[in-house]
Amino acid sequence: MEKVCSVCGCVFEAKRSTAKYCSNRCRQRAFNYGKPVVPDGPPSLGGPATFDECVDALNEAIAVANRFGQLANTAPRKLRPGFLRISDGLVYLIKKEGWL
Repeated sequence: MEKVCSVCGCVFEAKRSTAKYCSNRCRQRAFNYGKPVVPDGPPSLGGPATFDECVDALNEAIAVANRFGQLANTAPRKLRPGFLRISDGLVYLIKKEGWL
């Protein structure tokens, strides 16, 4: 029988009719954080974004890409390839859209 998890809200196949959680992780979260909360739906971001908000978000994304590029040179060895991929990926997507 399909049920909705009381913690994360995902649909799961319940083995028992009394099941409340989709996994041990959600069961432990409910225990550790108190009363389970069922999400009402996706989070609302408010009304439509203005042009200025979009430009600000784009500038923030460019700054994040630059920061990951800088960190790729100084981060621990295991993190460097991932940071470089994040930086290159963000720059690629921004250029692909013609915003840079």
